[in-house]
Amino acid sequence: MSTSVKIWVTILLLAVTGYAAYVGAKVYRAVNVENTPASSFADPSSSVGQAQSVTWADVSKVTLIERSGEPLPLKQFEGQVWVVNFFFATCPGSCKTISAELSKITKELVDKDVTFVSISVDPETDTPERLREYGKTYNADEKKWLFATGDFELIRGLCSDIFKIPVERKTHADRLVLIDRNGQIAGTYHTKYPEHVAAMKRKIDKLLAAKAGDSSGSEPVESPAPPGSKETPKS
Repeated sequence: MSTSVKIWVTILLLAVTGYAAYVGAKVYRAVNVENTPASSFADPSSSVGQAQSVTWADVSKVTLIERSGEPLPLKQFEGQVWVVNFFFATCPGSCKTISAELSKITKELVDKDVTFVSISVDPETDTPERLREYGKTYNADEKKWLFATGDFELIRGLCSDIFKIPVERKTHADRLVLIDRNGQIAGTYHTKYPEHVAAMKRKIDKLLAAKAGDSSGSEPVESPAPPGSKETPKS
């Protein structure tokens, strides 16, 4: 074998090895299983039994940037009832529908002690300035409905490890995630179903009536079945 052929063979092998390592790293990151129990990846929409616990020791370390440009430490929601969803401002489809519905919901619940937080999965594009404009489009209350941006890898980890919703850039689930005062996922809902919205409002009232530490936080995760399904909503 000539020297030139050996060189090309070596280059090819290095390229194949490098690509395999890259793919492996992508898969590993997506699954993110290092030092994490398999049970912690359970999807709330299929959960039965104990609510999926949000690890506040981890959440307390997360600080995003609100549309105001001010830091938004998630620790501030400890002991509160709040609702999270994931979106991006340039989304041409479901985000607009969800945001329009959230605009109605937040107005209906303006007197309730519950906060809605929309977190961008396209943070490089969704600067605080852009999010301010987006919020104005839906007449979002600056105190009741927050918009957050930040480092994408941080947001992706937050979604998958804490809220159990896998996301990628400009790709996300359309569910709202309801968190109770104990930092547990109390329910997941789709705004396109009026039955889900009604169930979420009832659940919010129930959670607001409870105090942090009450046994209500150990109830099953509520995830209403789609309309027409024979499955009955869990509450």
